[in-house]
Amino acid sequence: MSVELRMLEGEPGLDLHSWEDIDEGDLVTRAGGIRLSAGMEFKNWIPGGREGLTPRGPALHRVRVSATGRSSNYDLVVDGDEPVESYSIEIWQARSSSAPIVHKHSSGR
Repeated sequence: MSVELRMLEGEPGLDLHSWEDIDEGDLVTRAGGIRLSAGMEFKNWIPGGREGLTPRGPALHRVRVSATGRSSNYDLVVDGDEPVESYSIEIWQARSSSAPIVHKHSSGR
């Protein structure tokens, strides 16, 4: 899979054409900053990002996750060089809580 992660100053535009699924919701940090890790590892995968993506401490963020290719090889091991699934994770600081939103759901997953 390929994953693009972007920290933004404000809410980005919504691209309904490039993605099969788009979900959005709140993310509250209590003490630490947001980090990107894989599986059960607690290693921060952000190059040079020892402190994480956001400052340590309490904060409210909005997260939008867009995905495509989730149904292509569902539950199968795929050998090859090209990713089958693609994800975009967009995070920006929010001023107030909002309800979760499903902008689009067409993958069947």
